[in-house]
Amino acid sequence: MPAANPSADHQPTDEVALEAILSELNRRLDPVARRRPNVGVLDCVPRVRCADGFSVSVQAGRGNYCAPRDDDGPWYDVELGFPSERVEALIPFAEEEDRPTKTVYGWVPLTLVAEVILAHGGFAQTEAA
Repeated sequence: MPAANPSADHQPTDEVALEAILSELNRRLDPVARRRPNVGVLDCVPRVRCADGFSVSVQAGRGNYCAPRDDDGPWYDVELGFPSERVEALIPFAEEEDRPTKTVYGWVPLTLVAEVILAHGGFAQTEAA
């Protein structure tokens, strides 16, 4: 997670980086791009991989713990699953707190997801749009 009280020098850069990450997350979650032709269901979003090796599943749709809980979005809360390591900021959302890398996390604010990705160096180079 970013520092609790970032210095004024770094705050604008963090805000720009967070906005870029949110934009990319929304692009990946786009229901139009994920909707299967002739079926109507959404494909899963590929696992997010970060620059430092951290990874996590980020999903949204009517079958996920997200808000709104539909297949249309835009979503402000999403479902995370099976992060590669424990992330303290996510524990309150864990279905099984004692198994942090083997559980799902419901209704996680998309802004918090962006902060976690930023804290792990942003998207991996192979993940960038």
